[in-house]
Amino acid sequence: WSPCSRACRFSKDAATGRQRQNRKVLVPAEGLGSCPRPHSRQRFRARRCNNEPCPQNATCAAPQDVILLLSGSAHSDFSAQLDLSRYLIERSTNAVRFGVAAYGGSAKVFAALGADHSTLLAALRSATAPGGDADLAQGAAVARNLLTTGAVEPGRQSTVLLITDGAPTQTDEAQTEARRLRDLGARVVVGTV
Repeated sequence: WSPCSRACRFSKDAATGRQRQNRKVLVPAEGLGSCPRPHSRQRFRARRCNNEPCPQNATCAAPQDVILLLSGSAHSDFSAQLDLSRYLIERSTNAVRFGVAAYGGSAKVFAALGADHSTLLAALRSATAPGGDADLAQGAAVARNLLTTGAVEPGRQSTVLLITDGAPTQTDEAQTEARRLRDLGARVVVGTV
């Protein structure tokens, strides 16, 4: 079975985690023979897991690198994004390394990957939005730069949490940058405000 997709349920209405099991074809079919399709009942199973609610005041302690990429366009709620960023940083141990940047008409880096949490929080207190249109491609390129210039350690998951107001520009170029991030091994998670 695969690992569970969730450690716990963040609310009573949230779905439970899921585990999958896939059976591989060991001997390919010959002649007129056939093998069951990959998602058929003979080869694929799924089950629910981790139905328990998450503990109050949960802390993120897994060693990972997280780039918070905030939408700093003229139309976004930059203050709410800063609040979310502070919340995530305050509830993470030092095993989680953060980098924070914002994109708009231009891109701004508020903290490079690996800055200590007190420095990050201080940078967020004085952060201002770049303004302008939401040039998502430029923002994703900055996130990639933060990941590649940070001190990468083997075994650490890299994640880019990309916040958007839902009206980004340069979407074709942004998809190319997202592909480059994934090619580096980073997960790209998108949230809207």
